[in-house]
Amino acid sequence: MDHQAQPALQVSPCMTLRERLDATARLAVRPGLEGWSHELGLSLDQLGNTLRGHFRRDEDERLNEAFLGTFPRFEPKLRDLLSEHGVLLDRLDSLRSRVRDLPGRDEPARHRLARDVGDFVTDLERHERKERSLVQDARRIDLGGGD
Repeated sequence: MDHQAQPALQVSPCMTLRERLDATARLAVRPGLEGWSHELGLSLDQLGNTLRGHFRRDEDERLNEAFLGTFPRFEPKLRDLLSEHGVLLDRLDSLRSRVRDLPGRDEPARHRLARDVGDFVTDLERHERKERSLVQDARRIDLGGGD
């Protein structure tokens, strides 16, 4: 009977990126587990590609000018959100470099990396909530809900 090794990370098509990153980061703290850095690297690469496309759309000057033409009061919030994009991408690139350069058996470094990935995803989710809140505030005003 031929037994094939199960992959360390069971990926479901229904998993959110957050779930996949969390699961992969948990693998990083399991002693002796090989292949976790490859899985984490793939997840971070996927996130990087997604974020770059998302941020490109967010930073479209024509869309922002139209938005601010209608809702000028939101300019400070929009500028703050846009300024976070570069910071988030720099942090993501740093995490990706750490994954590539990390010795596989350095458990304390693996634990720090897992924690830092979790912190990054939490900050990214906070950023996305602020973006959604800005859009919802604008919709509320646009639909006559006022301030």
